Amino acid sequence: MEFHPRLENYLYSWNTNDHVMQWCRERAQKNVSQSNHNLQRHPYHPAYLFEAGISKISGYPIKGVLWYQGESNAHNIELHEILFPTMVKSWRKAWDKPSLPFIFAQLSSLNRPSWPHFRDSQRRLAEEIPYTWMVVTSDYGNETDVHPVNKYPVGKRMALTALNQIYGLNHIHTGNNPIQSVRRLQNNIEIKISHSDQLQTKDSEPIRELEVAGKDGIFKPVDGSLKDNNIIISDPKREIKQIRYGWRPYSNGNIANEHGIAVSTFQVEVPQDSNH
Repeated sequence: MEFHPRLENYLYSWNTNDHVMQWCRERAQKNVSQSNHNLQRHPYHPAYLFEAGISKISGYPIKGVLWYQGESNAHNIELHEILFPTMVKSWRKAWDKPSLPFIFAQLSSLNRPSWPHFRDSQRRLAEEIPYTWMVVTSDYGNETDVHPVNKYPVGKRMALTALNQIYGLNHIHTGNNPIQSVRRLQNNIEIKISHSDQLQTKDSEPIRELEVAGKDGIFKPVDGSLKDNNIIISDPKREIKQIRYGWRPYSNGNIANEHGIAVSTFQVEVPQDSNH
């Protein structure tokens, strides 16, 4: 962190840095105010938990990492997009394993405005960082409880992903459904979803929370259909520029694959030619 141009101030001036949540700064100041040591650190200090805990076990062999994402920094997407890759890189360096697998949980659903943006950011990070996989949890959220109690499906999806992607058990379906491609085909737009042979709606109802925007950038609901592993939207006038799905803080999106694994919140650009 100390060598990252965007994180240096975050590391050394964390107790006055607005990137750190105010309640963390206030709690830490209160906890250490009576200390006799000028350099007394606090668990909220950036890198403290890694240095005090994770670094001590980095000599032990591990197959990979399961990361359950917390929600306290969900309002600061830009910072998370720097911190998460930095964390992955530092853990891989600590274990001297450049391809150490990371499987992480996407934020679930909750009525907080930034959550769909954060979920989509996580989806893109999983595409950008090698040897990382994200599992969707939005279909097991709670509208008013930041700690939904039904964790079994989340753990199962992580386990399935580990067995498939890390242990090479290809006969076991994986626990994630990344976007494979977005392309135009004649009068339609086709979004192809990986790790699926047959997309479906979990409740056999029409697709919910599918929206499109034209050049004005204003999103409006749209009907769509599912065929094999594709989400299909009609666009005979070629006016659609962007598509998004599940873009609600508490999402009721209902697209899943044949194993019941939900499709992630996403927002994508639509290519103007048919070769993507």
